[in-house]
Parts: sequence; structure tokens; C-alpha cells
Amino acid sequence: GADRKVIAIKSSELEALVTEFDKFMMAASSWRGITDTNRNYKVENAEQHAKYELVQDFISYLPQYEYVDPDGFNFFGVFMNPIIDKLPERKVELKLKDLQLPRALGYLGYELGWKILDVEGDVGNYLGYRNSGRIILKGNAGDHVAHEMKNGIIEITGDVGSNLGCSMKDGEVIINGNTGKDVSWSMEGGIIRINGDYKGIAQRNGGRVYDKGGKEVHYKPSSSY
Repeated sequence: GADRKVIAIKSSELEALVTEFDKFMMAASSWRGITDTNRNYKVENAEQHAKYELVQDFISYLPQYEYVDPDGFNFFGVFMNPIIDKLPERKVELKLKDLQLPRALGYLGYELGWKILDVEGDVGNYLGYRNSGRIILKGNAGDHVAHEMKNGIIEITGDVGSNLGCSMKDGEVIINGNTGKDVSWSMEGGIIRINGDYKGIAQRNGGRVYDKGGKEVHYKPSSSY
């Protein structure tokens, strides 16, 4: 256990959850993207860790978590979501706003089902990956929001990066800020509403994208050679 700085942890429950997170961070440090291997990552005893107060304590503890390779934070939702899934509460709040984290948390709302995830603060890439629940984000998000989203709703008060709605199947995404380039790349279905500005609409196979005036917008091939 020389990989993590030893910080006194208040409860044995939190210690057990952090120990499980250590295993995840070891595994995720070599990940470069989501593959079949890491998609099958299993959090041991997810039910045991699924207590609302414990989840909140864990989120509050994260800034103190010092790990040699913080890359695992990019895949944080892969670890967190199986636990969120087992919580009896339907609505789960995550307060990230004032946390000083080494990396923005990626993949939040990963394969989210019937839950409502209410997040305060900025997040990393792949928010709502394969989501079919409801995600409310009071903050900004990185690239690939709603990637392969299956259904449900994602509503974001801030800005998002590029590739919004890439390969999205269904559901609705509402962005109240601005978006990066390549919106709706390979989108198959669903609706994206952008209430701010966008940098560019990509080619899509289905679905609809609306601008702040409520007008449907489409891909325009570049005329430059």
C-alpha cells in the first residue's frame, strides 16, 4: 500500500470503499478508452457500499485521495455507477463544485438506468455514456457528452466540449451553454437542443438537433478544397 498516502479515514465503511477504489485505480491506470475488458469491470460488494451517506463521504474524501497515477479519475463513473445503481434512493446528488480534484471525473452517469443523477460542479469527458436515466448537471462537461446514449434526459446549465451526442440512439439532451465542434457525429436518434452557440454540426444518420431559436440544424459540407 505504498501507492496511496495514508490519511486517517473516519469509518471502516469508508476505508473498505477506498480500498476497493484503490483496486479500481490500479486497473484503470492502464486504460486508454472503454473496451470490452474495462466495460466488464466489477466493483466487488457494490451492494455493501451502496449507502447514501457513505457515497457522500466518499465524494467529499476524493480531494485527499492521492494516487500515483490519477488517470483512473477519467473513468470514475465505471467505478461509481454500479454503486449508485444499488442505492435505494432514486435521486442521487453529487456535489463536486468546491472539490479540488487532480482530474475532472469522467464517465459520470455511465450506463445510468432509472436514477436521477443531480451533479453540481464541472465534470470530465463521456458524461452520460449509454445513459437511459436522467442527468442534471449544474456546471460544464468535457467531450463526448451523451455518447451512445440509449434514452432518458441530460440537461446541462454550462458548456460542453466536442462530439456531443456522438452515436446517440435516443433520448433528449439540453445544453444551456455552448458546445464544441462535431455535434451529433453518427447520431442515430433522439433530440439535442443547444441554447447557446455551437462550433459545428457533424454528419448524422438520424435524430434532430435544434439551435437556440428552435430551428433544426444540419451538417453543411465544407466548400473549401
